[in-house]
Amino acid sequence: MTLKAVVSTGDEYWLASCVGMLKNDKWTNIAFSWKHDEGLLVSCGSCSVR
Repeated sequence: MTLKAVVSTGDEYWLASCVGMLKNDKWTNIAFSWKHDEGLLVSCGSCSVR
């Protein structure tokens, strides 16, 4: 399974994706955060990617 997130300001965009981090029949916490100077962060369980 692939989890993707996109943030766009109209002029710029940020994309982050995680592949294979979600498991069937298991609760997983998912969070997205974005800062203009740092970009997009996707957190899935205990893993984070930019």
